[in-house]
Amino acid sequence: MSYVLGGALGVLSFSRKNGKLIFVLVISYALIIFIFNKDNPDLFAYQEHFAGRLNDFSEPIYISGGMLFDALGLNFWIYRAFLAVLGVYLISGTIKKFSPYPAFNLFLYILYPFIIDVVQIRFFTGYAFVIYSIKYIIYYRNTKDKKNVFWFIISIIIGTGFHYSIIMYLVLLLLFFDIKKHKLFFYIVIPLFLIFTISNIDLLAPVIGMILGESKTRSWILREKNATLVNIIRILVTRSTILIIIYFFSLFKKNRGYIAALSQPELLHKRSFFYDIETNAYLFLAVLYIDIFSLLELLVASEYERMSRPALIVGSILACRQLYSMEKRNQIICSFILFAFVLLYFVGEMYFQDTYDQIIYFEWVFRRVMENNLLFR
Repeated sequence: MSYVLGGALGVLSFSRKNGKLIFVLVISYALIIFIFNKDNPDLFAYQEHFAGRLNDFSEPIYISGGMLFDALGLNFWIYRAFLAVLGVYLISGTIKKFSPYPAFNLFLYILYPFIIDVVQIRFFTGYAFVIYSIKYIIYYRNTKDKKNVFWFIISIIIGTGFHYSIIMYLVLLLLFFDIKKHKLFFYIVIPLFLIFTISNIDLLAPVIGMILGESKTRSWILREKNATLVNIIRILVTRSTILIIIYFFSLFKKNRGYIAALSQPELLHKRSFFYDIETNAYLFLAVLYIDIFSLLELLVASEYERMSRPALIVGSILACRQLYSMEKRNQIICSFILFAFVLLYFVGEMYFQDTYDQIIYFEWVFRRVMENNLLFR
């Protein structure tokens, strides 16, 4: 049943990309898959931690939330449902705000990386705050109100309280500067600096160990590399292709609405926000910087695959904004291209991710999530 409903929603979201009812139905489907899932690889560990029989997690907000729910007499399943609603709300709300095709965008998220999010609850909740915080970068560009910088930092700190790796997304603070005045710096110097830092992250192990502890440092920094040629190709292709697609989409002939919006800039944020070129530029840089972080998967450990997930979501939003500015006949073709890319991304992660324990995610994660649901039997 979960497969049939998912396929039906995929068809509907493709044909009615901005349908409000379809958007709500996709959200409902996501929450049912998440909340009523009764078996996945990490579920037992989360249950044991909530019951106090396991002490593998140390993130303060996640732990405090669990303690609060327990003190109120609420069980693990209610706490997990709360986190599911919170994360899906933050991500879907951001999609609705910035994408002209929210139903289609949300279904692309369901295709990937949502299934992994059902398993990795802490990181899912943490990076949902990263997705949510993107709006403060755009608001600051429009208003120059420094409160947006404050709320961006608070969002990242809250996310870090669910998973320590979220602190790395503070690099997006760079986007509060005016990129038009320093294009070389933003598009060349910063990416090269990030790549250099990531390539030498072993040197930061003592500092990271002081913050995260020896166990986390071994797991996240000092693990023996296990990168095969297939894995290298998968990572480089998937991370770069979304950027190429965004650029490719930007080359298509624009529709009349886009041309009219540029000739009447006073209408841009009232009626045609999705045509805003500067917003697109900031979203592009966010995708670029996050994708560079995901190279840690290649240089350090497979766990860093998760760092790329916000880039895929934000990149898909930006690609849909590019679709919106095209002529109608090109929109259909490019929608298929975007869908095919996310589908191939899903296949790559499910079958070719080079994990240290050599598991196949399609069997170990996807099928266990989709086929073990209390409502969809």
